[in-house]
Amino acid sequence: MRTLCRTILAAEVMVFAAYGAEVHTEATEPTVAKKTYETEVCVVGGGMAGICASVAAARNGAKVVLVQDRPMLGGNASSEIRVPVSGAYGDVLPNGKVLENREGGLIEEIRLENIYRNPSCSWQVWDHVLWNFCAREPNLTVLLNTSVMECATNGSRIVSVTGWDSISYTRVTVAAKIFIDCSGDGILRLSGAEWMKGRESRRDFGESYAPEEGNLTVMGSTLNVFKEPTGVAAEPLATPETARPYDGYKRGNDTFDGSRDCYWTCGSLEWGGETNTIEAASHIRDELFRWSYGQWEMEKGVLKDGRDAKGRIWERTFVSSLPGKRESIRFIGDHILTQNDLLAEGKAFRDNIGHGGWPMDDHYSSGLYAPKQTVFNPCPKVYGIPYRSLYSKNVENLMFAGRDISATHMALSSTRVQATCAVMGQAVGTAAAIAVRENTTPRGVYKNHLAELQDTLQWQDQFIPWRDRKITALSKKGRISHEVLRDGMDRIRLDGGHGAWLKPGETTEYSFDSPATFSGVRLVVDTNMNDNRWLVWWIGPKKARRLPDEMPRDFNVQVRSGGEWKTVKVVRDNYRRWLDLRFDMPIAGDACRVVWTRPWGETTEQRVFSFEVY
Repeated sequence: MRTLCRTILAAEVMVFAAYGAEVHTEATEPTVAKKTYETEVCVVGGGMAGICASVAAARNGAKVVLVQDRPMLGGNASSEIRVPVSGAYGDVLPNGKVLENREGGLIEEIRLENIYRNPSCSWQVWDHVLWNFCAREPNLTVLLNTSVMECATNGSRIVSVTGWDSISYTRVTVAAKIFIDCSGDGILRLSGAEWMKGRESRRDFGESYAPEEGNLTVMGSTLNVFKEPTGVAAEPLATPETARPYDGYKRGNDTFDGSRDCYWTCGSLEWGGETNTIEAASHIRDELFRWSYGQWEMEKGVLKDGRDAKGRIWERTFVSSLPGKRESIRFIGDHILTQNDLLAEGKAFRDNIGHGGWPMDDHYSSGLYAPKQTVFNPCPKVYGIPYRSLYSKNVENLMFAGRDISATHMALSSTRVQATCAVMGQAVGTAAAIAVRENTTPRGVYKNHLAELQDTLQWQDQFIPWRDRKITALSKKGRISHEVLRDGMDRIRLDGGHGAWLKPGETTEYSFDSPATFSGVRLVVDTNMNDNRWLVWWIGPKKARRLPDEMPRDFNVQVRSGGEWKTVKVVRDNYRRWLDLRFDMPIAGDACRVVWTRPWGETTEQRVFSFEVY
């Protein structure tokens, strides 16, 4: 029998060997697999800030490795946590319309692509929209399920980070020139970077909304719970043994009347701000699970015959397995952003790289024990964010974006929302690419390449308040059919107008007295920034989303050469707001035009904000 077994094994070895597999027939000393990446930019953390930082750096020419500790991208916005991507509020105009200050750039591109590829707004499909958004970039390598554990330094520089890939059981090391921490928890503080935590006192930075005395508490973490009216009769709940009694209604926090989607106290629970939200993360999660079970038991108990005040029957459809975290530590940069900076709208910052506009939304650290959820302190609808708050004061090749930027607790209560984090991510990714190209540090970009950083961001549709966007030299030389399309304004003006409304078949055109050489065109089209494109928890039947009616869908770019129009670019099913359409090769001609053939709305005119040639 032993001989037969050895014979079979030998045969199996030959079969496997034919396919190049490794077969170990003798006991060997177990070893841990190791893998090393050498790159130019390493981004740690794959939330909205990390995604935008990685893609921005890659598109601007840098080799990038993105290290994410979860099996999906998105961070708090992923399917396992499900926090909608929110950002700047809109202003009400004198005519009563709303001027949306929504972010452009990469985060708007992601929102639009999600509608195009995921019209039902499935959270699980959203995960893959985000993965594809990164994975298709030729300069970007995505490492999922990899948690950073170590950070090697040389003097005041980070040399490499090492993590553990929990799927392939591999020790992964990434060496790079620039490191960007978008982890939220600031794991690259392992480098010795200076950081701070907690709530500063009112006198520390002269912040009127800050507490009289500082403390180490932070905003809590939230376990999201979604419910839907299902039409299924409510059955008695067999409460798990680990449930904690929950008396949210008795404390007057909310009422189960069906008038809202049972978010916050009525459907999602926050706690943990009085603990260490990093070290106690697992404990916070477990406690929120327990309260969640007790909460649902209580809700079932107050339903009459299983129905709410409107006669609807509710059931739980999702409970996140990982709480969404608001706050832990914050790095210290060359500038610490404060409440006063936000209230001044950031107009004094010469290094504005983007904007925020969410209120100073300061959640109580005691969470579900608090008398109410949060305090909304007044905040401008648009304020500037300085680049100096996005790189380390003492580690020369460390940058950061997201909820770990250089800011006080009060400023963080506004900047922490995910669309604002994405704006900062695009800025640091672009700056990192410039730093690599110019062989300098993040601080060196501020000192010597700030205008280039801001010009690049604006060209790529990042809105920088109070800074005019430069028009291409070739555009200035030509005559344009619609002057409004080269005024440097890529969105609606304060009067509620702007852009050119065009019927299908109409054109926008540049013409020249003598032949010019065209290498490409830059376009910004209307994507209806008044429309809410958040991923939301659904109440009732799901409705498919669609791209805005006024958004151009199909169009052709043509150049007139020798008296004839030649089509050099054909765009079909466009789902991007900003387009940089570079021609396959430069072409000489005396005119360049775009023929706008079809909008997404079959009977609607389409609107264009910007058209330039270069």
